[in-house]
Amino acid sequence: LQKEFLRQAQAIYADAYRQGEISLREFYDAKLAIETRAIDLSIAAKRKEASAAGAQAAAPGQKESQRIALQAQEQKILGEINVLEAQRTGLVRQNTAEYVAAERERNDRLAEISIAGVTQRSNTQLEIERSMLERQRAQGTVNASQAEEIERSLETRRFEIARSAIQQRPLSGLQCLASLRGSLLTL
Repeated sequence: LQKEFLRQAQAIYADAYRQGEISLREFYDAKLAIETRAIDLSIAAKRKEASAAGAQAAAPGQKESQRIALQAQEQKILGEINVLEAQRTGLVRQNTAEYVAAERERNDRLAEISIAGVTQRSNTQLEIERSMLERQRAQGTVNASQAEEIERSLETRRFEIARSAIQQRPLSGLQCLASLRGSLLTL
């Protein structure tokens, strides 16, 4: 019953995190507390079993074979307790690693969104300038050599924007090459 309650509590915390009601750190702290509590409950139950087996083995009037079987059962349960305690210790390490990975992933996504926004605004500005250049060409206010120089300047700026965005992205090597290739093809 308590383990089911803990599973429900964990689901509630997960929903609260997804809805932005609690922070990533609070979610992982609650997750660790819930998982630790579940293991602690299991350990407490196993300790009661081990104690009961030990008490039965020590009770007078037991046959030797029964006493040995109960002592073996007690030792088996104590081994299970050791495994559970090791799992509890591993939970802290696992929870910390999951938190660090989730934090890194979240920061990478935020950086991507920020970079994409800056790149989009810069590209929009370049398109506006290119449109103005076309209007000036049509009106005859710039000659061909001036227009060509402005066009080269715009393309250089577009390349610099793409290069800057690629350098700021937390990408793997292959993703970076593919992104660079795509940006260069756009140019």
